[in-house]
Amino acid sequence: MDGKWKEAEDKAVNLPDDDPIVFELYVQLLYTGRLPCKSESETPADSEQEYVVLSKLYVLAEKIQDIDAKRVAMDSLLSLSRDTRETRGEYMVPGLEAVSTIYSGTLEPCAARRLFVDLYTCKPGGDWFDKSQPYPTEFLAELVAALLENRAPHENWALEATPSMYHDKDDIKP
Repeated sequence: MDGKWKEAEDKAVNLPDDDPIVFELYVQLLYTGRLPCKSESETPADSEQEYVVLSKLYVLAEKIQDIDAKRVAMDSLLSLSRDTRETRGEYMVPGLEAVSTIYSGTLEPCAARRLFVDLYTCKPGGDWFDKSQPYPTEFLAELVAALLENRAPHENWALEATPSMYHDKDDIKP
């Protein structure tokens, strides 16, 4: 550490906002070049917690500008999304805490943001999205843009629809 940074004088870097478990994981990655993996019998709650830890690791690597650690965290996030579907037959998307971690700890453009939007975009059905949760506004905007871009075309759908299709059920006379 050199230069005009405070850390150069102190010969220490304080990371008070970073999770000690995540930093321990980062140190393990530095020394071994690997991250530990979970067993295949994990529960959905375990998968969600793993998304959170890997998201925090990605943000830490971004903060300290460790490109290799960012790549390992990204590879692990992608692997987790694939493993949950293959091992349990369930498709797990990152939950609110993981999404919020990535969106509050990174700036656009960001590969992790793009991955999370893509995971939500490719998940079939709407049961995976809890609209009562306060997802980051930037995430929602990027998700809407991706869904609109990837939707099946319905040319002139609204122009060809009958007006009653857009009436509230209570407004339709029997």
